[in-house]
Amino acid sequence: MLKVKEVIDEIDLNHCKDTIMGGPLLRGVSGGERKRVCIGQELLTNPTLLLVDEATTGLDSTTARKLVMNLCELAKAGRTVVMTIHQPSTKLFHMFQKILLLSDGNGMYFGKGDYVLDYFSGIGYAPFVAMNPTDFLLDLANGIYSGNSEEDTGSTKQELVSAFESNLAYQVKTELQNSMVLFHDDSSKHEMFDHYFTTWPCLVAF
Repeated sequence: MLKVKEVIDEIDLNHCKDTIMGGPLLRGVSGGERKRVCIGQELLTNPTLLLVDEATTGLDSTTARKLVMNLCELAKAGRTVVMTIHQPSTKLFHMFQKILLLSDGNGMYFGKGDYVLDYFSGIGYAPFVAMNPTDFLLDLANGIYSGNSEEDTGSTKQELVSAFESNLAYQVKTELQNSMVLFHDDSSKHEMFDHYFTTWPCLVAF
């Protein structure tokens, strides 16, 4: 029971801890609370790696943001959280600390989410209208920019990949090398090697 109380506190469900789950004919917890209960069930086993598949699907943007913030707090506490998000809102997008945009296995962007639109604008690919950054990036990853049905998507992809190789590839390689150095450091005193930490190379292998 102490562990259950700890998990309830961890995912901010104290306000509805005595509420039934509910169903089609009986009102219970909200959609966001239901998603957090599912995550809480996984946390009861004290996992080192938490896999969360499309936790925000079907939620409004405010509830989705609150759920992601809960997961961020779990990650800051030392857990490794791997999460997929389908069509994130603009608010969620700007919570991403690092973005790696791939197209057919080739890199197109790597860096902070806040800088991504400035980067593409700097190489001549600015969005024509105000839009969700994720929609814009998805179009670019598919080689779509002008919206013209006769657009050469292959050429657009190649230009973006070439720009990545010239401007950002070195940064990616440097960060990977730094991660490898950390991974091979056998110092037991390093604060990052606690009970929950999973290294970048291990995540790639996974």
